[in-house]
Formats: sequence, structure tokens, C-alpha cells
Amino acid sequence: MAAACIIPAFYAWFNIYSNWDPYGATGNIPIAVCSLDQGYDAGEDGAKVDLGREIVDELTASGSIDWVEVNSAADLEEQVRSGCYYAGLVLGEHLSRNMYDLTAALADTEPEVVFYQNAKTNAVADKITETVAQEVEHSIQNKYLNVLVEKGFAEVEDLLSQAGADDLRQSLELTLTDLRDGLSEYAGVARALAEGAGRFSQDLTGAGDSLPELSGPDLTAAAQLTDSLENAVLPQTEEIASALADLRRQLDTAAASGSLTEEMREGLLTQTDSLSLRLQALAELLPERGLVSGAVSRALTRLQQKLDGFRALVAAVDVPGGDISRLLDEGGDLLDEMEQLLNGSLLPGLQQFIADAGRDIDLLQRILDSLAAGGQELQPALAAAASALDTLDGSTGQLASLLETSSEGIDQLLGDLEQSQGRELADSLISLLHGDPGEFADFLTSPVEVSSTTVYPVDYYGSAMAPFYSTLAIWVGCVILVAVLRLEGRHTRLPDVSEQQRLWGRFLLFFCISQIQAAVITLGDVYLLHVQCLYPLRFWFCGAVTSLVFMTLIYGVVLAFGDLGKAAVVVAMIVQIAGSGGTFPIEILPGIFSSIYRFFPYPYAINAMREAMFGLYGNNMYVYLAELLVFAAVGLLAWLGLRRPNAGVLRFMEEELDETGVL
Repeated sequence: MAAACIIPAFYAWFNIYSNWDPYGATGNIPIAVCSLDQGYDAGEDGAKVDLGREIVDELTASGSIDWVEVNSAADLEEQVRSGCYYAGLVLGEHLSRNMYDLTAALADTEPEVVFYQNAKTNAVADKITETVAQEVEHSIQNKYLNVLVEKGFAEVEDLLSQAGADDLRQSLELTLTDLRDGLSEYAGVARALAEGAGRFSQDLTGAGDSLPELSGPDLTAAAQLTDSLENAVLPQTEEIASALADLRRQLDTAAASGSLTEEMREGLLTQTDSLSLRLQALAELLPERGLVSGAVSRALTRLQQKLDGFRALVAAVDVPGGDISRLLDEGGDLLDEMEQLLNGSLLPGLQQFIADAGRDIDLLQRILDSLAAGGQELQPALAAAASALDTLDGSTGQLASLLETSSEGIDQLLGDLEQSQGRELADSLISLLHGDPGEFADFLTSPVEVSSTTVYPVDYYGSAMAPFYSTLAIWVGCVILVAVLRLEGRHTRLPDVSEQQRLWGRFLLFFCISQIQAAVITLGDVYLLHVQCLYPLRFWFCGAVTSLVFMTLIYGVVLAFGDLGKAAVVVAMIVQIAGSGGTFPIEILPGIFSSIYRFFPYPYAINAMREAMFGLYGNNMYVYLAELLVFAAVGLLAWLGLRRPNAGVLRFMEEELDETGVL
């Protein structure tokens, strides 16, 4: 009796303890790793990057898996095949190079990581090694993306740093303005070409006779004009730079003295007016149209605006003894911005304008020289070109419309940027591009921060499996009882005792022993194995009800069907081990289990114990127990309804089995 009471508990305890924390011991699983990476010279300082070595060091330093470094890929494959290692990773030769050289990576057809695994060693180990391989792959992908993003944003940062202006929003607006004006000019050219295609066709026919007359004087004068413009413009910029330097020195003198005298203020105002005149003179030298000249003109306009602001600050100071702190702070900032405009926008723009003009004149000179040398031989070609121009009208008109539409779209965008929301958007974009490339890379490799909240948390896997193995142990205990104890007892004639009273008395013995089994199982789980259990008393109560139901069901089925009933309860146990939802979720099991599991008692007992162990939700525990009690009624129906009709058949089977001498 003592053995019958305790042995089922060992069944539960050994299984729970063996599953206590299996994923916490994955550091004992050996997996091989081999790096063939040759490294890559990626840094400007000549530093060599070896991603393969870095990954191997990270893996071997990790305690989650027993990573073992192997020297060659052939040895690794052979040792995985022999079962020495569950799996192995081989890092390719060009792993580092492909991270920094995108062109080489796209052309490389060899895999960067090769994964070997021995699937026959162990089913669970096979799944663990697959998960490990996926994590390594994800880590390498993150490293690649990190480098790619960091390099991209670093290059953008360099471009922004070379812009030469603090107010990058205005630089953005200037760029869009240049693009709008350029599209507008091109649209005008296309429109003029469309309107004058016929006239140009007629003129082109006789152009061969007039080409020699275009040589020499006109282009020589144009070249001289360009040289004169260079001689006039560049000294002007030097004078503007010198005037800005004088303003800076005068402002520094005022800062050193701590006050502004009338003489100092007059000197600042005079220098400001002189600088304003120089800016106006320079603006008059430039042509009104052209992308480069337009940008230079806008730079001059911004210089003039900031100069006017500086003059207003000087004029606002009371002398003598007035506060010059605002003049020093804001005026110094304005001078800084003007110097940056001069050196970053105005001077480069003027140099580009003069260089473009000279290059265009040289090109035109060579073209005209060639045409003049060709003479009348060009006449047939020009006539053919004139014929082709007759069909150009419609195409150039469509092109002009497209360019005008694009120019209007950019103009609308510039208008939006002038609004508060547009300015905020532009500033946000510039601020984004000025950010830390490393921070951008870290964000884009892991853009979503997941906050995980576990309801009804379970500390160990063994605790999570305790409801299933405890339920299974209670069933096993009931099966042991009907296997080793007589169900009906001795056929002793007792006065005034009916057959049903004798069976109920016998059932009372089974019931008491099964309750002891359930108490040993549940209380041992809590106080011996220390499984997580929020409500130990409720847990024992669930075990007691489960034992009552199982004992009633098994006792009734065996009474009704004899040895066939014993076989049935064993088969029922086997089916419920696989399909009760105690280990794998019902949803991922074959369809047959999801169809029949609700007709077996295990799921209801397991769910009730889970409520008692890990947390109650409403009255779910009592609902599950009520559903479980239905199976006790099934056992009673079998006992009371089927035992008597089957008595003759059962007696015949017992006699035949006795005669065999085997059972």
C-alpha cells in the first residue's frame, strides 16, 4: 500500500525535475566554429578589419553555447558528421571585405556563412542549433547594416560640413531656387525653339554661306570682355573681404574698451555704407540670367540683408555709455555669417561663373573655326537638319510644358518652406542629416524597441510542466491500483450487504488510496521540488478533484469491461500524453488531436492546476473542475449501467483466460 501511494509521485517528480531548466543549460551543447575571413583594410589609418575573428571571439566568450574553434573547414565538417559536435559554422574568406565593399559583395557568389548540423543526434538539439545559426546570421546582418548606414550618414555629414554656411535651411532654399530658375530657363529655351522652328529652318538652309563671316572679331571682343569682367570682379571680392575684416577689427576694439564712442560708431557706420556700395557695384557687373549668376546674386542679396542688420544694431547703441552687449553678440554672429557667405558661396560662385564664360567662348571659337573650314560642304547637312526641324515643333512644346510644370512645383515647395510647418520640416531634415552616424546605424539596425510584459509569469520550464506531469502521475496511480488490487474484493457472504454496497465499499478503498497519491504528488511538487505555486491549497484541491474523477472513471470502466477496460485506460493515457496540450499547444498538433482532446479529461485537469499555480482568472479554475466532473459521471454510468449487462461475457472471458495458464 505504501508503494502504491508513493510510486506515482516519483513518476511526476522525475519528469518535472528533468525538465526543470533545459534551456538554461544550453552552454553544454558543443558547436564548432571556423573563420576563414582574410580581413579587409577599411580604415583611412590603415587599420585592418577582421569581422570573422571578431565574431569567433564573441561566440567563444559567450556562455549560452559551448562554442569550440576549429582550424579548418574540412575538420569542422568531419567532426560534425561524426557526432563530435551537434553543428558547425564556417565564416567565409570575404566576410569583412563584403561588409565594406558593396560592389564586391554583389559580385560574390560564394556564401559568407556555411552552417553544418547533424540532425540525427537529438531532435531538440537540432532545433537549438538552428536557432543559434539564425541568431548568428541576424548578428552579422546587423553588423553589415550598421557599417553601411554609418558610412552613408558620415558622407552626408561631410557634404554638409563643406557647405560653408550655418543656416543650412537657407542653403536648401537656395538650391531649390537655383533648380527652379534653371528649369524655367530651359522651359523658355524650349518654348522659343518651338515657336521659331520654322524660321530657324529657313535660316539654317543658307547658313553655310554666312558661316565664314562669323569668325574673329566678335569672339575676340567677347573673350576680352570676359577677361575684363574677371579683372573687375575678383578685386571687388577682395575689397569686400578687406572691408569685412575692418568691421571685425573695429568691433573687437569696441569690445576691448567695453563701450562705444561716437567716433567708433561713425567709423562702423561709414565702413558699413562703404561695404554696401561695393556689394551693389558687384551686383551691377553680373548678368541677370543664368544658374550660376543667379546664385551669386542671391548670395549678394543675403550679404546685403545681414549688413543692413548689422548697421541697425550699430545705430541702436546709445553713445556714450550705451550697452553694447547685443551689438557684440548679434553683430559678431552677423559678421561670421557674412564671412561664410563670402567664402562659401559668393567667391566660389564668381570663380565658377568666370570659368564657365571662358570655357563657353573657347568652345564656340572652335566650333566656328570648324564650320568656316567646312564651307559649302556643310550645306547638304544643314538642309537635312532644316527638314528635321520642321517636325520639332510639337515635341519641343511638350518639353517646355513639362519643364514649366516642374518649375512651378518647385516654386510651390519653396512657398511651403516659407510657412512655419515647412520651415520646421526643413530644419528637422537638416538636423537629421547632421546627426551622429553611429546613432543612426544603431537605430536602423534595431529600429523598434520592444517592451515585453508577461502576464502570469512562470519562473522555470519545470514549473510550467508540473501541471501536465502531476495530472499524468495521478492517472498512472489510478491505473496501478486497478492493476494490482482486486476491484470486487473477496466473495465473502456478509449478512444484509448487497452487491452494490460491497462495490461501493471497495471503491472507498480505491478512493482513499488515490487521494493519498494525489496529496503526495501535489504537496511534493510544492515543498520538495519547490515549483512555482501561488495557491498551494487550491493546487492540492485541484489534485484531489482530479484524483476523484480519474479513480471514478477508471474504476467504472474496468468494472464494466474487465481486462478490456484496463487496456482502454492505458490506451487513453497514451493518447492524452500526446494530445492533451500539456506539452505542445493543441493548435500545432495534427488535426485529429484538436478534434478529440475535448473528449478526454486531461486538458481540464491541467488547466485547473495552471490556474492554481500561476494565477487565477475569474472563476476559470472552478469552471475547469466542473467540466472535469463530467467524466466522473461517465465512470458512474459505465459502472451502474453496463456492468450487469456485461457480467456474463466478462465471466466467460475470465474463465477462458484462466484455462490458458498464461494470464
